[in-house]
Amino acid sequence: MYGGGSIFFGLLLLVFGSLGVRYARPLTRFNEQMDAIGSKTPASEVEPAEWNVAFTKILSAFFALLGLGLVVAGIL
Repeated sequence: MYGGGSIFFGLLLLVFGSLGVRYARPLTRFNEQMDAIGSKTPASEVEPAEWNVAFTKILSAFFALLGLGLVVAGIL
């Protein structure tokens, strides 16, 4: 029913979701540094808010679980 495309997309979601959970703080910090471009605050002094790091982890975990579900559904 799902096929190979589902497995491939599921693996992508699983890998990138897992990386997002593992490296949530550096990813969020990079995003905040990009937002700081053009402001008077130097990019080296920018730190992400804890809620933003937690949100990144939760969203990444959701995508990882969705990817896992697609992979399992594609195999079965």
